Amino acid sequence: MKKTNKNNGKKIAAAAKTWLGTPHINAHKVRGVGIDCARLPEACIEESGLMPIGFAGVDDSYTSDWYLTSGPNIMLPLFEQWCVEVSIDDLAEGDFLLYQIGRQISHCAVYIGNNKIIHSIPDMGVYEADMDSDYHLFDKKGRSRLRKIYRFNGGKD
Repeated sequence: MKKTNKNNGKKIAAAAKTWLGTPHINAHKVRGVGIDCARLPEACIEESGLMPIGFAGVDDSYTSDWYLTSGPNIMLPLFEQWCVEVSIDDLAEGDFLLYQIGRQISHCAVYIGNNKIIHSIPDMGVYEADMDSDYHLFDKKGRSRLRKIYRFNGGKD
């Protein structure tokens, strides 16, 4: 497996900041027009110059309620192919935090440092939040929905 490069993470975090204020639109990836949380990591990797546009091959035909089913996960293949899983103790800028909302992992945020994330939520769009206090990231009992953390490494050897 290729080694991770934390400088790549800084590029990914910087790219995420350029999406701030973009509305949330399911299955879109157009700055200022719309993006969802599933496309945000792909956009950040592409705009960092780390991979060519369209590298992830995401199928744009998914519906806004895909995560409520037990069907295929549309997010995990990107991370499993192009990233390596890391622990919360090794969290670094540009890491992707994956949360379970519904029946499966279905939400992604980009860690930008200092306990802050950038993510896209319906009715709110892309915004910066404190990863420990954003209510979207916790269930009704206050438990974290965080399930996995991935770091871009350009894919496996």
